[in-house]
Amino acid sequence: ALQVLGVPRVVDENGAVVLDDEGNIIPGHVIFTSFDDESIGVDRNPLPTEPGAGDWGGLLVRNDLDRANGLFEWEQEGIFLIYVNHADIRYGGGNVVIDSVPRTIRPISMTDARITATFNTITLSADAAISANPDSFEETNFHSPEFQQIEFTSDYERIGPEVHGNRVLNNSVNGLFVN
Repeated sequence: ALQVLGVPRVVDENGAVVLDDEGNIIPGHVIFTSFDDESIGVDRNPLPTEPGAGDWGGLLVRNDLDRANGLFEWEQEGIFLIYVNHADIRYGGGNVVIDSVPRTIRPISMTDARITATFNTITLSADAAISANPDSFEETNFHSPEFQQIEFTSDYERIGPEVHGNRVLNNSVNGLFVN
């Protein structure tokens, strides 16, 4: 499980937050990129490397596994907790082996999941920038008996993932792919 929480901050080699000349915290960025991307971080490879589209898969959210294993899902309670916001995602969309089967994982991929993906920048990736299977577009109004074990009147309904404000540039497909 990948978890990147909080507001990104620039830190020094000791893990201390870096401040500017006026004592303000210098904001950082969350970047998911190719291991071969020498434009950021520390280059530990003595040979020159070039990143390329599809160097890695992406961020895959699979609620189908939770359902198959009978695990609790907050989504079924009307609580949507999975967010990918303000991330810089580069060179994704590659093939990944899952259960001995090669699969293309887009930079943001959803399987039976209604995540919130907002204000991200997705660039230089193979395949589509974002993908979801049809079950990710489930419509729930939370008034059916299965959701009314404790009676309540919901003031919302959720149809699929919430996707807006993303910048998708120079990907093989600059859009959302329904697979």
